[in-house]
Amino acid sequence: MHGRLTPARWAISASVVFLVALILQASGALVRWNNLLIEKYSLWSQREVASNLVVIGIDAHSLSELNSWPWPRGNHAKLLDVLRDASAARVFIDIDFSSASRVEEDQALATALTRWNRNQIVLPLFLQSASGSDEALTLTRPLPQFAMHSSLASVNLVPDKDSIVRVAEPYWDIEGTRVPSVFSSLAGDRRDTRSMPIDFSISPASFAYYSYSDILRGRVALEELRGKTVLIGAAALELGDMQPVPVHRSLPGVVIHALATQTAMIGPVAPVPKVVATLILAAWTLLFAWLMRRGPWTLNLGLAGAALLAALCLGLVAYHLRLRLDTLMLMCAVSGTFVSATLASLDAADLRARILARLANKRRAVLDSVFASSYDGILWVDEAGIVISANAAVHSMLGVADQGVVGRPVGSFLMHDFLHSPANGLASMNGRILEAQVISPIGTGIPVEVSTTLAEHEEGRHFTLILRDLRERRTQEARLRHQATHDALTGLPNRYQLVEELERRVADPAVRTMSLLSLNLARFKEVNDTLGHDAGDTVLCAAAFRLERVLAGRGMISRMDGDGFTILAECDGDHGRLLSLIRDLGDSLRQSFEFEGIPIGIGVNIGVACYPKDGIDSLTLLKKSSVAMYSAKRTSDDMAFYDANANQHSVRR
Repeated sequence: MHGRLTPARWAISASVVFLVALILQASGALVRWNNLLIEKYSLWSQREVASNLVVIGIDAHSLSELNSWPWPRGNHAKLLDVLRDASAARVFIDIDFSSASRVEEDQALATALTRWNRNQIVLPLFLQSASGSDEALTLTRPLPQFAMHSSLASVNLVPDKDSIVRVAEPYWDIEGTRVPSVFSSLAGDRRDTRSMPIDFSISPASFAYYSYSDILRGRVALEELRGKTVLIGAAALELGDMQPVPVHRSLPGVVIHALATQTAMIGPVAPVPKVVATLILAAWTLLFAWLMRRGPWTLNLGLAGAALLAALCLGLVAYHLRLRLDTLMLMCAVSGTFVSATLASLDAADLRARILARLANKRRAVLDSVFASSYDGILWVDEAGIVISANAAVHSMLGVADQGVVGRPVGSFLMHDFLHSPANGLASMNGRILEAQVISPIGTGIPVEVSTTLAEHEEGRHFTLILRDLRERRTQEARLRHQATHDALTGLPNRYQLVEELERRVADPAVRTMSLLSLNLARFKEVNDTLGHDAGDTVLCAAAFRLERVLAGRGMISRMDGDGFTILAECDGDHGRLLSLIRDLGDSLRQSFEFEGIPIGIGVNIGVACYPKDGIDSLTLLKKSSVAMYSAKRTSDDMAFYDANANQHSVRR
């Protein structure tokens, strides 16, 4: 039999559940779960809306094409002129203009700003810490020559306690002045001064997106920008302007400002008034308390499940109507009503047994799922070092069939000094993280990180070994090492690698002599200025290829910066061989290069410093070979050896 609630008891039960729900809401205990539910509603309601906003991203494509950062402000001036020619309505530029750059670049940007009406251009104000250890905020504003021709707006985004940005502030009180935020400035003045929830159900695909360099180079039709409100800002990961947000996990700051602006334009999702929400909660609680007052717990469980689903759907419908209904409170009320009705209908001991059995089954299912699906290999080993169980990741790592390692000694395929004596070895590994090798049946060694845990129980002791495959990490480390020691454009070793090799040789007593050659491409600046950086890059890569081909075992070449190369010559002190190498290097670069059918002729100036005559450390040799190169350039010679008397940069001079 099951118990029944009397009219008085079910009314009291409903009242208690209602009050508990209100207390949970008032205490803020459900904020995290409410945020998660709203995020799900936003995800399920994703849609593209008609928008007048355009985002111009400073993305990886633009950084690569324009080949520097920060860019000269003349680029921004040119972009503003393009947008003005396109008749864009308003422009927000999310770039820090608080410090001066080259005078002509700043003047170009200021001139471009004067061609717009002041209210058409919005520049950013930043509130930020004065230093890493200082909690006081300081205001960063554009330079006066920029600010006087634009409107100013705060770009600060305040995350919640979990570091996720969900709302935007319409105004900021800064130094006694109320400053609008970006969305307030772009969407029009708002009377509501409360924080505005950003509507993340609006898809970022609603905004037309263009790369900065595509706009600058005229690859976008001006009609696409006519009458639009344009937001310009960082979109590349390396610029560090990514913010954690719901639904999308992270977005560039400029896209978040676009979402906030679009939200303000169409109106944010408004919360249901508190009085109405409280009445809905009271009616909901009373309804399900009455429905569950006589039913068995199994029937009530089904009713509760249906009620939870109904609450979820009700909240989703309200969200589509741009109303935010606190459906989590409805769910709490249904859950509380079910628990109170179930406690009245079940024996306490029986209920406890059911709960414990369900928890045990759930825990076993979770552990089995983790064991089976873990990306890391997991071994269960007895005291004798025999494998009792292994998950799929171990078999995949070894390339053997399922259960192919069960029953084998762990030391037969896991190589580590501790495993020479399995029982004592495994005990010694307990609680430690070590590096070892897994040997596959074909003899391939796989580097792994091993963590060992001892479990003691009535049947004895067992060890759990977790094997983490290190191949990907090692590959990534090698890739990062190559990036750190090589030039990205030519693939040659960079200055860091050259200095490292020089220091190694200087420290080697067997090295008696060596020569360092600094090469500078003559007329390279004219190539860049007349044909552009693409032509310059082509010449640099071709020059690097020719120099490598000439060296071919006669030395090490590195690219220093710009049009400069440095060669560590392998001439064993033979002056004739050194002169022959210099002549071959010069001849290889005097042959014209070609770019898009245009022949390009460049020259070369070579400076030579010799070890140990001109220096006994790497930095001195580098400096003196550069001095010799500049001496050759100054006298219009192809090459020059270092001469202390002609050193224009010496301390004595």
